[in-house]
Amino acid sequence: MKKHIFLFIGILLLLTSCETVNEKELLNLNGYWEIENVKAKGETFSPKGATTLVDYYFLEKTNKGFKKKLKPSLDQSYESSEDLTSFVIIKKEDGFYLQYNTKFDQWEEKVDAISPTKLVLNHQGKSYHYKRHTKLAF
Repeated sequence: MKKHIFLFIGILLLLTSCETVNEKELLNLNGYWEIENVKAKGETFSPKGATTLVDYYFLEKTNKGFKKKLKPSLDQSYESSEDLTSFVIIKKEDGFYLQYNTKFDQWEEKVDAISPTKLVLNHQGKSYHYKRHTKLAF
């Protein structure tokens, strides 16, 4: 009997600990994000010093959008080039993916977790952990 209880509790914990992303949560992607850390092969790498670049995501209701690299300035603005990378969101059995297609390359990033303050993208065995970027206050 005890074995069954422990088995049941283990399965319950496993099911409730899995983060799944739903389509409505994908709207949290809109806005400015900065890398908090990158995890790969059991190691965690964190950027040193001040944030030099942030990623700006814009998602339309059609599941199409773009990503742009921006450089925060001390005057509360952002510097940018005209470059941007378009993506579409696709749904697969194991979750949602940002699918990029440029004239030079194509790739996908799996959305492992998303909330108003946290974003985790997975690409080629690396897990990119973002936090919502906040402007510097003086």
